[in-house]
Amino acid sequence: MNHMDPNLFYVDLDRVGEALIAVIVLAFIVERALATVFEHEWYINRFDEKGYKSIIAFLVSFLVCFWWDFDLVSFVVLTDRTQFLGYVITGAVIAGGSKGAMKLFHDVMGIKSSARKEKDAETAYTRLWTLVDNDLKARKLTLSPESEAELRRIVTEASAQVATNPGKEADAVKTVGEVVKSIADNAAAANRLEVSRDDVDLAVAALPVGAWPLK
Repeated sequence: MNHMDPNLFYVDLDRVGEALIAVIVLAFIVERALATVFEHEWYINRFDEKGYKSIIAFLVSFLVCFWWDFDLVSFVVLTDRTQFLGYVITGAVIAGGSKGAMKLFHDVMGIKSSARKEKDAETAYTRLWTLVDNDLKARKLTLSPESEAELRRIVTEASAQVATNPGKEADAVKTVGEVVKSIADNAAAANRLEVSRDDVDLAVAALPVGAWPLK
């Protein structure tokens, strides 16, 4: 292995800057290209929870670097040729950037396919309803058929909003929690252990203006 005199090392900032811009652009390109696969109903229903996204993104990013001879590390340290290890590292960097780009599109800009929104709504519904169910059980309350149907409708509505605005899930959890607390107070005031539809309606009506996503 040849060793370079450290006194000769320097960084060409213009070249590095251009290389970093290329990485950012490639990350967005890879993310948008893979979104066609990752947001398709076929992939979501079969592989969404199996953790394949990162592996696929890395393999695609590596192939892009290898095919187009793009090695970020060699650009930084100014070697006279690109290296296989450089392709691997650069591919990993681009794959990581594509994950960030995906989060930007999904969580900040709300750009999702209909299949992705449906899946996210289902996931949010499961989380929210589990919180509601556990809270009611802890308070030893049961739901009448009418109150359960209305409460599930409310949770479904909240879940659909969370799927569109993932960053506000904490607000949805807080609002639904306030509804359950109010329901429990209404039932307790009437000295009942079964929640009625009126208890649910009164709980929603009592929410303050701006209680996202129900008001």
